[in-house]
Amino acid sequence: MELKSFKHQKPVVIMWLENHPPTRDSDTKLIANIWAHTIGVQNLETVTARQMLQMFVDGTLPSAETISRCRRKVQEEMPHLRGKTYNERQNRSEILRTEIKDL
Repeated sequence: MELKSFKHQKPVVIMWLENHPPTRDSDTKLIANIWAHTIGVQNLETVTARQMLQMFVDGTLPSAETISRCRRKVQEEMPHLRGKTYNERQNRSEILRTEIKDL
């Protein structure tokens, strides 16, 4: 993941998390909304799958991984943008880390 791409996406992710709370708990919703906005909502009916894939390859569409990582970092730094399941996910990850250590 390029740092440039991450820095470019951070304000976009913050805007979506602030203005659309359902995206706080769902990377899928966040990614879909960012991609739809990037493509242009008015263009969604006419853009083909091939064109969308080409946009992804060309770097016009940010990668899902970049958006997801950016969301995690933003929520780490800005507690008011955490979703309802943030603490639950953190607790599960801690349990998982403990179980992996015990293997």
